[in-house]
Amino acid sequence: MSWDGESEFYSITGLEPNPHKAIDKTHLINNSLIVSYLILELIISNMNILIPEEVLNFLVEFKKMSLKKTNMFNEKFVELFSYFKIKTGY
Repeated sequence: MSWDGESEFYSITGLEPNPHKAIDKTHLINNSLIVSYLILELIISNMNILIPEEVLNFLVEFKKMSLKKTNMFNEKFVELFSYFKIKTGY
């Protein structure tokens, strides 16, 4: 925990050489997305309400995108947006 805030310190102050500049954080983001999906999946599976198919399809594509197995995420997002646009009238 003694290193907490070090990368933020270098990015805010702009001091060089920045030892954290070349660190790739995509694996951290992908892991966070997968954990988020698993939490959502657990919540939805324990709910007693009907979830629209468009929402479920979106979540499946979200998981695939997180695992880098597909690039259909944008299309499913547009479908989900259209679904809610029709349902809400906006």
